[in-house]
Amino acid sequence: MPVVAVDYPIADRLLLKATGTIDLSEMTKVIAFFRSSGTRLTPILIDVTDATVSVSAAEVASLAGTVASEMKNAPLGPVALIATSDEVFGMARMYQSYSTASGRPQVGVFRDLSAAELWLSSLVPDK
Repeated sequence: MPVVAVDYPIADRLLLKATGTIDLSEMTKVIAFFRSSGTRLTPILIDVTDATVSVSAAEVASLAGTVASEMKNAPLGPVALIATSDEVFGMARMYQSYSTASGRPQVGVFRDLSAAELWLSSLVPDK
């Protein structure tokens, strides 16, 4: 699986690291796995700095709509995407826009982990 959970020093956070090429199928599997009942509300940081994305704009819109619909069934925690390449950053911003338009506003896109964590911490203060 090109997306794996890695150790993260802040409790009640999940850091996922993506490598290789990520497509719609992989994204769907990751969402299903990491948004299971035990981690639905957990804030997630997704680091895609070492990944490439192979999805169309229509697939990004579909994924955002699917996740927003799932959120209507039960709440989901915020997600922060970290991307350094312009292409992946642009696709992540597209996902953020579609998510917001679909009713899921707590999606952020950042160029580095520290900015993503700062934003995430402003939404979910540490205990």
